[in-house]
Parts: sequence; C-alpha cells; structure tokens
Amino acid sequence: MAGRKDDKDLWEQTIEKIKPLGARKTKTKSPPVEPAPELQPEAKIPKLVRSTPEKVLKVDAREGIDKNQRRRMDRGDLPIEDIVDLHGLTRMEANTVLDQFIEKAYSEGKRMLLVITGKGYKSKYNKSVLKQELPHWLNRENLQGKILRFSTAQPKHGGDGAFYVLLKRKRDHDSNN
Repeated sequence: MAGRKDDKDLWEQTIEKIKPLGARKTKTKSPPVEPAPELQPEAKIPKLVRSTPEKVLKVDAREGIDKNQRRRMDRGDLPIEDIVDLHGLTRMEANTVLDQFIEKAYSEGKRMLLVITGKGYKSKYNKSVLKQELPHWLNRENLQGKILRFSTAQPKHGGDGAFYVLLKRKRDHDSNN
C-alpha cells in the first residue's frame, strides 16, 4: 500500500507544476523568408483580362436573368412564392408531384419556388434519390420552357436538401398551352 501513496503524492506534486496552455506565451521566431527571385521578362505572367460588364450582361440576358437577380436567388433573398415537400415520396410519385407543382405555379404566374427533396439521411445509403434526380427532372423538355434557373438552397431554406427554382415569366401566348 505504501507504493500507492507515493504514486499519489508524486502525481499531486506533478500537477501542481502544470500551467494551462493559454497562460503561457512562447515567442518563437519564424524562419527568415527568402526574397522571391526576380522574374525574367520572358517569364512574366500576363495580366488576366477581366470581362467587361457588357459581356456579363449579354450572357445573363441570354439566360433571361440579370446578375443581381442571380445573386439574390443564390443568397436566398428572393421571396419564395410556393413550396413543395417531396419527403417520403417514391421516385415516381415525386416526379408526378413535381410536374404538377411546376405546371400549377407557372400557370398562376409564380416565379420563385422551393422544392424540398431531403438530404437522404434516412435512406439506404444516406443519399437522397430525389435530390439526385431533381436536376434531371427539371431539365426535361416538358419543364425546360418554364424554368429559368435552379440552384441548391441556402441553409435557412433546407441547404443541400432543397432547391430554388426560378420560373420564367408567363407570356400571354403561353396561355394556349
């Protein structure tokens, strides 16, 4: 029993000397930085050519969305006009519900939609089948003419388990469809 008491005394003596890491500040010198070698004129890298705002606007105009609207959409700042939650649906059911949801929203003149697919945490391999399928469904011919753009939602709206879908404006000649 004497050995245990000695070990305990030794331990207490040892921990009395220990100071928390935050209390001790050490000054370490970083190794000296060697100056960069001078570049030879032929080795200089050309300056990057930035696109002018006109070029950017032409690209955005072709897509039908301007840079500010795209930025607001990506930030989740555009007001969401309708939401559909596809949790718990089979692939076929979700596909049908999505088609009907987008058709209805488009016919009502709605623009910004939120489609919740889920992240797939409860699925067999922790992958959401609906999340993987949604981009394919949104790119089909029957929906392409109605969808302007879609992107992953911000965390406040479901993050990786949800998508923003921006619909095109409904034109008068579309009412015949």
